Amino acid sequence: MIAILTDKPNVGREIARVVGAHKKENGYMTGGGYMVTWTFGNMLSLAMPKDSGKARVEWEDFPLVPPPYLTVKNMKTDTGWNPDINAVLQLKVIAKVFDACDTIIAATDASREGEMLFRHLYRFLGCKQPCLRLWISSLTDEAILEGMANLRPCHQFDNLFLAADSRNRADWMLGVNSSYAVCKAVGFGNNSLGRVQTPVLAAISGRYRERENHIGADSWPVFISICKDNRIIKMRRTEDFEEHRNATELYEDCTGAGRAGVEPDRGAVRVLQGGTESPHHGGQPQDGGGSGSGSV
Repeated sequence: MIAILTDKPNVGREIARVVGAHKKENGYMTGGGYMVTWTFGNMLSLAMPKDSGKARVEWEDFPLVPPPYLTVKNMKTDTGWNPDINAVLQLKVIAKVFDACDTIIAATDASREGEMLFRHLYRFLGCKQPCLRLWISSLTDEAILEGMANLRPCHQFDNLFLAADSRNRADWMLGVNSSYAVCKAVGFGNNSLGRVQTPVLAAISGRYRERENHIGADSWPVFISICKDNRIIKMRRTEDFEEHRNATELYEDCTGAGRAGVEPDRGAVRVLQGGTESPHHGGQPQDGGGSGSGSV
């Protein structure tokens, strides 16, 4: 028998249909010489300090480094953080399938994360069977059949796994060390920091503060209406004036000119001469104070 592992149930069922594994079992499909099973995403993670029996982290324990073993992904429950029961049950199913087969095909996502998911699971379950890689980016029948006809040795993807594993460990070291250090420094709370979430939260927080600290100010936009061949063209100055006097001066210059012309200026439109412009207070768009004639 040959085992096929995917990282999503729907992907597993689709591949099972194509290879002829039509008999549905608890957590896997079987038939045609194949047993197709799946994970629910990444069900394993690097162990946390508490998993090593360290109930409390002291300053002399820093820097923290990832333990050399994996644990089942934890979920927050009423009694605290506990292993995800669905992950635990599915891992037992996967172990049963692998034990019944002499070859394993990794059909996880064709990416660094997909490769790491399979390698971590293979190591966690202590597998010894030879493994092959199904590398496809589409779930059409043709793509699956072509991929199954061109299976590749897993060792060809060692560098892909090492890249994913290195980033995973770097994320662990940054997130866990910074989170525990902040908790130690402030003396309370569950402060969670990380490579992705912290910059995102900082950007959101900064934008919120900008909005809260914003002080409204008067602005004076200027509008122009130009008539050419009995057609009215309405335009607005791209930048508002902060002083009413400056807006009025431009308005008077425009009303005193008899011709108008425009040219592109860094993707915007810049008024060169004439037409009729009018300043408007308050920043809301309005039509120009009249129409002027000239060439555009």
